[in-house]
Amino acid sequence: MFKKAVLLGVFLLLISSSSAYTKVTICGTEYTQGAADGVCPDYYFPADAGVYQAGLADVDCHYINISISNTTANGYSGWNLITIPQQVNNYIGEGSVNGRLGAIFVDKNITAVQKLNYTLLSEGDITTPYDATQYFTLTGWSADLPQIDAGYSYWVNATEQFNLTVPYTPLDNYTIALNSSGDSGLNMISWFSNRSSTIALELNGTACEEMISYVYRWNVTAQEYEVATNTTNFTNQFSTLEIGRGYWFEIASGKNCSWTYIP
Repeated sequence: MFKKAVLLGVFLLLISSSSAYTKVTICGTEYTQGAADGVCPDYYFPADAGVYQAGLADVDCHYINISISNTTANGYSGWNLITIPQQVNNYIGEGSVNGRLGAIFVDKNITAVQKLNYTLLSEGDITTPYDATQYFTLTGWSADLPQIDAGYSYWVNATEQFNLTVPYTPLDNYTIALNSSGDSGLNMISWFSNRSSTIALELNGTACEEMISYVYRWNVTAQEYEVATNTTNFTNQFSTLEIGRGYWFEIASGKNCSWTYIP
């Protein structure tokens, strides 16, 4: 099932504590869970992670709490466009049979996850330009979305309403590259912050200020898009960037810029 925007058709964790520290190797580097080593490894699931204790409280971890909806409206049911914070390398697992999409989406209420594939979009696929994975009761997650990548927002589909807690390692600032992809200037991005802010304020004085034409977000109650436009200083149907939500930023045709903001 795919959702339809005005300009684009789109298809569209439980923390426990422990007193013991456990060493974990992530992509060849060893970290100690619970220690102040500058990274949040509570929910790392790469294949070479070694032995670790999932859910161990870690002083480096920050958390975003996201309300997940299962609302049905306008022919769509249970879709949410959410932020995944940076520095979260959660993999599906070793194969599609035993794999779970890291621990970010461990809750079985989530049945599907999608990430924009910019290559497909640039090649003119405006109906299904996604890498997508689906959860099956007997076999687990399909292998079509291999990992969670920083910088993207994600579509998740849920059968029940619940709160999703996402751990991450905070950065002092974050830079997102915004590009035109073929005939489309749409970029599906995350707002990596535990604070809300206005779109106009966060773009003010940046290289992208005059290049962003529209910003879209998904209304989970109405199951449809809302839009904010540059010509009205981004004050149409909404004006804020909110905790846990993902967004579409549309850049003018043929333009590219890097947007840096402080979380």
